[in-house]
This record gives sequence, C-alpha cells and structure tokens, in this order.
Amino acid sequence: TSGNESSNDAVYRNWEESQESRLTFGGRLSIGYNVRELFNVMETAMPTSFVILPYKLADLGNGEIGMASPDFAPAAVKFAEYLLNLTDPRSILFYLDLKSRKGHGASLYEGAPDDASLREDA
Repeated sequence: TSGNESSNDAVYRNWEESQESRLTFGGRLSIGYNVRELFNVMETAMPTSFVILPYKLADLGNGEIGMASPDFAPAAVKFAEYLLNLTDPRSILFYLDLKSRKGHGASLYEGAPDDASLREDA
C-alpha cells in the first residue's frame, strides 16, 4: 500500500472513533460498523454518497452489473423518472432561490423582486 492509502485509513479510523461516542447502539456497536455489515461493504474508505436502489442488482460477469430480474424493470424506470425530476437543474435552482428568499430575504437572481411573504418572520 502507498503512504497516501495508509494516511487515508488513519483518517478514516480517527473519524470513526470520534463518531463512536455519538453514533452507537447501546454503547456496543457503531452505526458505521452496522452499515458496513448490512450492505456488506469491504472497502475501508468512506464513500461520499450512495444510493439505495429499489431493486436488486446482480453480477452479469465481465465486470458488469444489472438488474437481477426483468421483473424489476418497472421499479427501475419509475426510480429513474424520479431521479431525473429531482436532479433537474431548474428544480434545484428554484428551491435554492426559494431557500435564499426565505432565509435571507433576497433572491439569488439580480434584479428579482423581493417577496416578503416568503420570509418566515413576515
């Protein structure tokens, strides 16, 4: 292993130990440990994000993965539709602007009219 991998492992261990006191089940097992066991995670690096799919994946061979059954196709399509709507840049910008107006009383867009009705204290 390289020195960088070793330092990454140490950083991860330090992070997990610091979280242990706050994220425990009855002081016995950390949430990190349980999540790794539940999802059979063997990597020692902490992922920055992950998605729990509403269908099961299977190893198709040659390093490829796919749906474990054609029966999962409707769920996969519906999930993709929701994901596309969720990650639509227009939707993201709309909600960021709404949050800015509510929290800071100002739009993200220059010259946009102020809307006092969006403020919680109005």
